[in-house]
Amino acid sequence: TALSELDARFPVVFDANDLAASKIDVTIQTASIDTNVEKRDGHLKTADFFDAAQFPTIIFVSKAIAKEGDQYKVTGDLTLKGVTKEISFPAAIAGPVKTPSGDMAVGVEASFKLNRQDYGITWNKAMDSGGYVVSDEVNVNISVEAHK
Repeated sequence: TALSELDARFPVVFDANDLAASKIDVTIQTASIDTNVEKRDGHLKTADFFDAAQFPTIIFVSKAIAKEGDQYKVTGDLTLKGVTKEISFPAAIAGPVKTPSGDMAVGVEASFKLNRQDYGITWNKAMDSGGYVVSDEVNVNISVEAHK
């Protein structure tokens, strides 16, 4: 399920010459989940999945950003449904560059997988034809343009 739009705060500090001073922090309002299917969105916000009432935010706080070839490795703590786990993922970070409007911008692109069971998201339902409705493996895709 793609989450098309989220209400998120996404501060980025990036200095390619001083990665120790760089950080990427994300706070997503859980209730802002929008998959363009109202019934599914309602279910995702319940205790079966994200439990937006009890856990109103999903938070990622970076601990380290390291250069690895032509990409970066971002390591940090992801807190989802009250469970915090350290994760690492590859990211393409471009910039800072001066935009046509004159401000400075940094782009971040990343894709990785999480196991939803690791965060206590266990709801599922067997299908009549075999298999289950929800995979344990979740694809996470991030595409952000941050402006100063």
